[in-house]
Parts: sequence; C-alpha cells; structure tokens
Amino acid sequence: MIQHTFLYFGIKDWDYPLKSRTHFISAALARLGWRVIYVNPLWSPSGGPPSRTSLRVRLQSNPAVIQLGNIPRESLSSPLTARNYLDAGPVLCRVLKELNVLNPIVVLSQPYDTLLSSRLDPALTICDYMDDYGGYFPIIARLLDSYFEAADVIMCVSSALVSLIRPALRSKTLIVRSATHLRSVRSCSESRSGVVFAGALNERIDMPLLSSLALALGDVPLTLLGPIQISLREIDHLSNVRIAPPVGPTALIRKLTRHRVGIIPFATNKMGQYCDPLKYFDYLCAGLEVVSTSIPSMVQDRRHCLVATSAVEFINHVLRALKSSPTPADIQDRNSFLRQNTWEVRTNALLERIRHHLAIKSHVPFRSK
Repeated sequence: MIQHTFLYFGIKDWDYPLKSRTHFISAALARLGWRVIYVNPLWSPSGGPPSRTSLRVRLQSNPAVIQLGNIPRESLSSPLTARNYLDAGPVLCRVLKELNVLNPIVVLSQPYDTLLSSRLDPALTICDYMDDYGGYFPIIARLLDSYFEAADVIMCVSSALVSLIRPALRSKTLIVRSATHLRSVRSCSESRSGVVFAGALNERIDMPLLSSLALALGDVPLTLLGPIQISLREIDHLSNVRIAPPVGPTALIRKLTRHRVGIIPFATNKMGQYCDPLKYFDYLCAGLEVVSTSIPSMVQDRRHCLVATSAVEFINHVLRALKSSPTPADIQDRNSFLRQNTWEVRTNALLERIRHHLAIKSHVPFRSK
C-alpha cells in the first residue's frame, strides 16, 4: 500500500494569525496521521519585490511549510503573473524531489495554483473552491474552467458555489463546509458585554448595516477583530467602536468570551452568498449569541443563529441578544452540534472521496488512518 503526501497550496501564509480553512484542513490531515506540506501563497499581501528563486522550507513539524518567493499582490492583474507562477514550478519540483515526495495528492486553493502545480504529476488533484473568484478578479475568471478541468475532486465550501461550475463538471463536487477546531463551548461569564465581529473587514461586509448598528448600540461597545481592507470612515470616529488586529485561534476564543453577541454582517449580494463563515463556529465555541444577515449558509444553520432579513431586524436581534445568554440546555445542544462539525469530521469525508478516486485510478488501495 502507498503512503501519500498531501501538498496543500494555502490561501494565506501558514503563520498568518487569522486562520482559514486551508490551515484547518491541513492541520486535521496531519492530526489524522498524514504527511502534509503546506505551500504558502506566492503573492505577498504587503507587496514585496518579486522573487523567482528564493525558498524557505520548515520541516520540523507536520504540516511542513514551503515558501516560494513572493509576487506583489498588485501584479495579480498583470500578464506577468502567469510567468512568475510557471517559473516557480521547477523550484517546487526540485524541493519535492529532495524531500522524496513523489506523486503527491495536490490540493489547490485558487486558480493560479493550477499553473504552479502543472509539473508535479499528482496522484490526485483537488480544488478547494472557497469563493466566487471570478467575481473579484476578471483575470482569474478566465482560469476557472481549466482549474476545474484539472481536478479529480472539487471541494466546495457551500452548495451555492456548485451552481457556478459548468454542469458537465458538477459530478466532481464535494461540499465540505466550514467547521470547528474545538469540541465544546468555553465557560460563560455573566460579566460579558458588548458586540464583536471577528474576521476581515472587506467588501463582503455590509458597511451601512454595521454603521447603523454602531449608532443603535449607543454606549455598548462594538469590537472589530481583524485586518482592515476597506475604509471604515463611517464608523471609526464613533466612541463605542473598538478596532483590534487579528489574533490566532486560541487567543481569538479567549477574546470572544469577553463579549455577549457575535455578528455576521455580510452583504446579501453576490459578495456574500457563496461563503460559509468560520466565525460562526468560533462564536458558538465562545458561548456567544449569534446574529447574522440572511446569507444562505446561515439560513441553513439558523438553529443556533438569529437570522435577519433586514437592517431593522438585524439591529433588533442584536439588542435582544445582548439581554440573553445560552442556557445549560443550549450549551449541551451546542456541544453536540460542535462535535458533529469538527474539522476531523469534514476531513474524513474528504478522505473517503479520495480513497474512492485512487482505487479507480490506480487500483492501489488508499491506506486508511
């Protein structure tokens, strides 16, 4: 039987504090006993100088981490981007050969990764389809079809994303929703207060809604935990708005437990309808009441979430939630829900699909852990 290595192309650097599903699935695979090599994305959020040869490999832990230079994020719309990715391919192949990694199971997190992995001769290729990339970057939209064509499995974060895939390719899809890295609700304190949003402040946020909520809260603090990628001029002058940088998963839960309500103020347009927020599970683990706009994934999970269909209803839900807290029965129900939705549960579903495809492709059994 063959022991496969997973080569996971991440959406964010491994050390980035605000963890994404690429981090959590990689870590879950490692906990389940598989060797995982996590490839940091080529582009640099800070826009450092391009480098086609620099390389950093960290192998002391599982997942191992590879950094292949940096391409400034601003160049993503440039024709040179594809050239940079193709130039990085041979460097990656050389590193994998030195590590004795042959025919890895490759997991791609964005269409550009198809260019980087084109020379790797993978045993299996999986696309982790997390967002409507074409809605953000037109140049990426042109790569989407080849991205899906290259895949044996298209791992979609939500059922809404499946509708964006060409019908002939939808048989490849597997819905792997967001999950939790914890299995129980952290202890609740009566001294909790205020409202919190944990996550990137970007185009997905309904800023008019967030501004209206901040005003309606009066003296009640509204804390925003995460990187700022849009203008906050509508709210940053308000005395009850507190802005803090992103933190890692353990520190995040600790910070969340100081609050009473966690919000998901996503726009209900194209920017928000395809996502499945990780923060939902973080809020539940921290014992918060959860209020969300009516994006599809939250409508589906409204058992543990107050879903609003208008700005007025959203604000009213938050104001009512500030006066309540989970009962012992609620916490028991949440604990059961969390145990059923861990990253290990999600990853085992993916492994079952991988086992099926490898058996078909090579007639060599996939070693179960």
